[in-house]
Amino acid sequence: MAKAQKKASEDSFNALVMFCETLKCRHWSIATFFGDEKPACDRACDVCHDPKKVELDLQNLQSGNYGTMRKGVKGGAMMCTDDVDMYGGGRKGQKR
Repeated sequence: MAKAQKKASEDSFNALVMFCETLKCRHWSIATFFGDEKPACDRACDVCHDPKKVELDLQNLQSGNYGTMRKGVKGGAMMCTDDVDMYGGGRKGQKR
């Protein structure tokens, strides 16, 4: 992969991660990414509708508590927490 293409891929991935991890209006974030004017959200996105819930969800995701399976509860997702090399260790791995 050419250096420019690799850099563009990394930049796009980082923009997506920031979109997911930042508590900003989703409409504003998308509009900013594409250089558009901010549309009126009117509490239509998850962040504007219930910012405290989104903040709690984000904290749970970052701490590994999001989507864990509990005995007797259907659904959820299994999370692999022992493979630090997966995806280069993610954001935390970059700081190692």
